[in-house]
Amino acid sequence: MKNIYTLFFGLLISFNLKAQVTANAASSNAFDDTESLSPEGTYIPEGINYQAVARDEQGNILSNTRIAIRVELLKGESVEFGEVHHITTDEAGQFTLTIGQGSLEKGSFKDISWEKGN
Repeated sequence: MKNIYTLFFGLLISFNLKAQVTANAASSNAFDDTESLSPEGTYIPEGINYQAVARDEQGNILSNTRIAIRVELLKGESVEFGEVHHITTDEAGQFTLTIGQGSLEKGSFKDISWEKGN
C-alpha cells in the first residue's frame, strides 16, 4: 500500500475586477469607445485551474500517488477561503485541480470579495 502524502499550499491570489478597454482612435472599428467595467457587472468564476508537480521532502517526484492538497486564499493574515482536494498524481507526478471545487473547510468561493484587497 502506498503512503499518502499531504501537501499544503498557501496561495495568495489577487485580482482586480475593474478593467478599462480602450480601442485605437484611428480605427474605423465600432469598438473605438472606452468602456469601463464595474464590479457590479463582473463575472465571478466557478473556480481557478491549478496545476503542479508533487514531490516528497527529498524532492523526489510522487508518481501515481494519492495526495491531499489544502488550498487557502488569504485576506491579509486571515484565511478567507479554505478547501482540500484528494487527487492522484500521474506518472510524472503532475496533478490538476480547480480551486473552488474542493471539499470546503472555510468560507465560500462565490462570496470572496475579489475587488477588495491588494
